[in-house]
Amino acid sequence: MTPGARIKTAGEILEALSTSREPADRYLRSWGSKNRYAGSKDRRFLKAVVFDVLRHRASYAEAMGSDDPRGLALAAVRWGQEFSLEEVAKACTGARHDAPKLSDAERTALSPGAAPDVLEWPTWGLEELGKGRSEEETAKLARALNTMAPLDLRVNLSKAKRDDVLGALEAVGFAAKPSLFSPRGIRISRGEGEMESKNIRALPLFSDGRIEIQDEGSQLVALLAGAKPGMQVIELCAGGGGKTLVLAEALEKSGQVFACDTDPARLRNGQERVKRAGISNVQPLQITPWEAEAGDDPELEDHAGKADLVYLDVPCSGSGAWRRQPDGKWRMAQEDLDALNATQSAILKRGARLVKPGGTLVYVTCSVFARENADQINTFLEQAGDFEAQDIAKLWESNIAAPFPAILESAVEPGLVAGSYLQLSPVISGTDGFFTAVLKRKT
Repeated sequence: MTPGARIKTAGEILEALSTSREPADRYLRSWGSKNRYAGSKDRRFLKAVVFDVLRHRASYAEAMGSDDPRGLALAAVRWGQEFSLEEVAKACTGARHDAPKLSDAERTALSPGAAPDVLEWPTWGLEELGKGRSEEETAKLARALNTMAPLDLRVNLSKAKRDDVLGALEAVGFAAKPSLFSPRGIRISRGEGEMESKNIRALPLFSDGRIEIQDEGSQLVALLAGAKPGMQVIELCAGGGGKTLVLAEALEKSGQVFACDTDPARLRNGQERVKRAGISNVQPLQITPWEAEAGDDPELEDHAGKADLVYLDVPCSGSGAWRRQPDGKWRMAQEDLDALNATQSAILKRGARLVKPGGTLVYVTCSVFARENADQINTFLEQAGDFEAQDIAKLWESNIAAPFPAILESAVEPGLVAGSYLQLSPVISGTDGFFTAVLKRKT
């Protein structure tokens, strides 16, 4: 593809994404499989431009005077790909497969040496992010959640040692290092599109179940749950199964994880990962949609009041992972968050009735919004009466088998009823934004 054809195609993809509910990375993979004329360099360029627009849409829209897909693509090529103004103009020839020539207005808009510097969040999202944070803290976190995320891996310790995996990754060209906090984690720095030529999923390490792709924050909130051999664990909202694997591995083949979800496709995907990891004590279970009232879920009736551990990885805004999926913040609206809050509350009530006296209820989101996190748990504790939050530092020491890191002290929030909660973020922990509260049911 010529540079002009790439620019034109990037604009077309951005226009298609504006009306599609499909995540950008999945759409791009599908587009690449359907358009074989685009080579690997073309696909990397297009992915870089599209994701650059998703990360800097507000800045580019302000620079161009509109959020027209063509203008956004031009801005991303000019500033994100660091083309000079004349290089952009030269690429836009107006030929059949190339982008149309620059208008006088476009040339003027693209003339400055840099795009305007604005916070790349929708207004409602910044308002939610600012609740409980200073203006400076809000801006710092907003910017951090707009940066490139590293690639994190989790080592399946039942199949491999972390040092051995690190050596194997380095041998095939990956700059890998141990994660800062997770005893099972590995981190690989990367650039947009870079991993396409070195696909982790193509390695024997991945296909034989020695490693999984999982953010370090996700690993930590699963480890903090404290799953132990012999436990009966119920995981609602099991989804793709990343945390299922951590919980099941902790049982050491003694006990059972019931991986529950409303979507059979997600359950199937999760079971593929379970099989690859060599785990045999996970039972998939399709359950009633989340909106059902507690007690109106017959699939779980036999487990009411009997589970040692109930793990709730609830549907949420995903705001803590928007550096990985920057299109998420532009797809979502305030009313979507309102609906999610109602769903989260319903899941908490459904999960709570499954916990036995003395058992544990764990609530997790990949969100940085207080109303999905501490506010939800505080409301639940006020209404439930028979649960109390556990101390995060003590849980860390017992379940991660290490002293609680001093640099994470600002990630700990006081719990309404005893204990505390944990809010991870790229600023504090260098991970995605995860929240967890570990609640104990009183005997």
